[in-house]
Amino acid sequence: EFDVSFTNLARSEGIAFVIQRSPNGIKNVPPSLESGLGFASIPNSIAIVFDMCTNRIGYAECGEVSTYIAYNPANGYEIPIATDETFVQFLEREENFRVRIEYLEQSSLIRVYASYESDPGNAILLLEQFEFHVQDIIGGIDAYLGFTSSTGLISGSVAVDNWVLETVPILPERTEPIDLLPAAEPKELPADGKTLVGFSVELLDFCNYTVTYGGYGDAMTAVWIENVDSETGKYVVGKKIDPSSRRRLQGAEPEDSVDKTKPDIFDAVIIDNQNGTYTAAMASANENASYALYAVYGDGCGIELVETEANGVTSTVGQLSAADPSKCFSSSVPRAVDTVPPPVTI
Repeated sequence: EFDVSFTNLARSEGIAFVIQRSPNGIKNVPPSLESGLGFASIPNSIAIVFDMCTNRIGYAECGEVSTYIAYNPANGYEIPIATDETFVQFLEREENFRVRIEYLEQSSLIRVYASYESDPGNAILLLEQFEFHVQDIIGGIDAYLGFTSSTGLISGSVAVDNWVLETVPILPERTEPIDLLPAAEPKELPADGKTLVGFSVELLDFCNYTVTYGGYGDAMTAVWIENVDSETGKYVVGKKIDPSSRRRLQGAEPEDSVDKTKPDIFDAVIIDNQNGTYTAAMASANENASYALYAVYGDGCGIELVETEANGVTSTVGQLSAADPSKCFSSSVPRAVDTVPPPVTI
């Protein structure tokens, strides 16, 4: 959203909100000379245009106005141009107005609204276009945002105020497990201390659409807890996890210990797959051991470790810890990973 005011209306030719992914970024943006609103020469760009001079020819006086989408696509992408003449009525009143641009990626829909400063609740739809894929048009998911404008022979002024950019929020409580489920089959892990194996979740946004980009891995927490060996009733004594790794180790006893009565517990490696999915992974050098996985997702969502003891052996489970559990996702895999001896290299 942003507020627009033309301080000397007769001399300004309009304004354009530009989304661009030029290879040079915001450096050396080529000028648009003689006509246009400054966006015409920017490659890989989309412009939402509030044009007060659509019939410009040289330096002739302007007489027509319109709202439309203009674009310089990447890779020859083509879409029809949508136009709407409702913008005319905003020029009939000398009053500032607010523009709201809505884009829904999953629906491939863009809408442009405008309302007068004196009546902000009465927004009018100026433009609507379906099958509008921003990523395809500009050639990627990252972009620069800004404004361009121009005047005739005499300088003019356009003010843009209260510019606000909002994205559809992620809802942690709607996180969906991909394979991070209690009923999941255990995965085998070569105990070489390097190979990673894990379980994944995918994120959903406020509109219940699957998120298709990364960047939210910090909200995921997961721990691996060793399971009691079903035959010995104790824990497997094996090699320690590489201390140089980022994973922490709790309860590990010396390798030469005869009886191991406490489980290994360590943080999962959280992998951002850059497509809206996240994996809680582990590596181990402890052969013939079994591990459970406990995971949560959401800001302020953590895992509390709960211990019980029987016959001198401590068992540990994880449970959700949060001020508001309804804002968190949590799940577990009681038997998630079984480690096996690594392949022998001859």
